[in-house]
Amino acid sequence: MNEAGIALAGSSTYVVTWGGSAPTSPKYSSATFGNVDQASPIVDHSGNSDGDGSPNPMTTTVTVVASGMSLSGIMNGNTGSFTWNNSYIEGTDQSGSSCNLSVADRSEAIAGSATPSATHSSATRRAMYSAALRPAASAGALDSINIGQIDPSLFPQICA
Repeated sequence: MNEAGIALAGSSTYVVTWGGSAPTSPKYSSATFGNVDQASPIVDHSGNSDGDGSPNPMTTTVTVVASGMSLSGIMNGNTGSFTWNNSYIEGTDQSGSSCNLSVADRSEAIAGSATPSATHSSATRRAMYSAALRPAASAGALDSINIGQIDPSLFPQICA
């Protein structure tokens, strides 16, 4: 949601409405970033997946701009934990009944490429998605204000 949408929302509470029956143990994710370019917020994005947990760690690569931020989320088909590499700061690492999910971000000082990388303690059936955010021209560096939880029920192929 951009700045205009946040202003219209009137609060920091979000409500999830399920189109069918809700999962028995839902978990949700949200993140708030400050100083993001409102006209063109995404610099680049990429994804990666596997069916057997190899290689471990899993990586993606995104093009980044100076004072921007790269962020990544990953899911694994076993419980356990993730370790983020390449100076990424973990926002959350949580397990559902049969899977593990994590998100992390990193401030980018210079333009170039970034390689989010996460190692899992029991890697199998993983999917990773990464993006790079562009800072607003007059605002300086981006801020990662809050990263919340992920809902594993949205990924039944991995969390089986």
